[in-house]
Amino acid sequence: MTEGPDGNFYGATYGGGGPGWGTVFKVTPQGVLTSLYQFDFTHGAQPYAGVILATDGNFYGTTNGGGASGGGVIYKITSEGEFTVVYNFDGDFYHPAGPVTALVQGVDASLYGTVPFGGSSNNDGAIFKLTPAGVFSTLYAFSGPDGYSPGGPLVQATDGNFWGTTGYNTTGQGTIFKITPGGTLTTVHVFDGNDGALPNPVIQGTDGNFYGSTNLGGTSNLGTLFRLDTELRPFVIFLPPLSSGKVGSVIQIIGQGFTSSSTVSFNGTPATVTVKSSSYLTAVVPTGASTGFVTVTTSGVTLKSNRKFRVIP
Repeated sequence: MTEGPDGNFYGATYGGGGPGWGTVFKVTPQGVLTSLYQFDFTHGAQPYAGVILATDGNFYGTTNGGGASGGGVIYKITSEGEFTVVYNFDGDFYHPAGPVTALVQGVDASLYGTVPFGGSSNNDGAIFKLTPAGVFSTLYAFSGPDGYSPGGPLVQATDGNFWGTTGYNTTGQGTIFKITPGGTLTTVHVFDGNDGALPNPVIQGTDGNFYGSTNLGGTSNLGTLFRLDTELRPFVIFLPPLSSGKVGSVIQIIGQGFTSSSTVSFNGTPATVTVKSSSYLTAVVPTGASTGFVTVTTSGVTLKSNRKFRVIP
């Protein structure tokens, strides 16, 4: 589930609802649940993944099926339940269709995602992009040697690229890849079974490294936990991953190496800081703050947030 700016949690169910094609819901921290939308197949059906909170304040998600051509949809929904289909997948194997993982919003405000099948005549899966203007494109179609059946969701790392995994490839047992927002893909690692097989999605730790797990492989073929060092710098992130707030809001930040003398600034404006531990602190959005990156200076090192913080008027 995804926490909204109102403190409630938002998610989706694969089935249920009146028509039986799934729902989007919100639930309060006290457990009071409200069904915001019930899928009817015409506007999407069977969402495998939950929703993400975008910078425009709306929630976005995908369905595996339904829509105009039965290939699923990308949808937008407000916290009050106002629902809009923003894109219909056409269900053609030559194009992406049938998404099963969550979207990710890039720093360019576009939405990015993967499909495990389709995308080309090879039916090996693809990565897609939807701009804020509603322009959809296949960013990359897998062909086999570079991997097939990509997992998700993608993660946009501090180098600006999107990182992800494929479950399989023709020369190994899955890959880790990076892809630029423009669609240039690089295979970074090929699993050989000894170091793991059938990898799950990766995350980027605040130390700059990538971490993940595999379902199979390793010493006993029961899977592995791995770290990938790409020499990216340490950074800080917001917890929960809310990158917006009003002046006076208390923002939670996690990272590493925090001390009692650590300082925080919002796009250059100093903030009041409370250091809770070496990896966790809170900061108050200061008067005069403007939208931009948040920086934490600790032990002579400046750590920048992995995305801009938007100051809400």
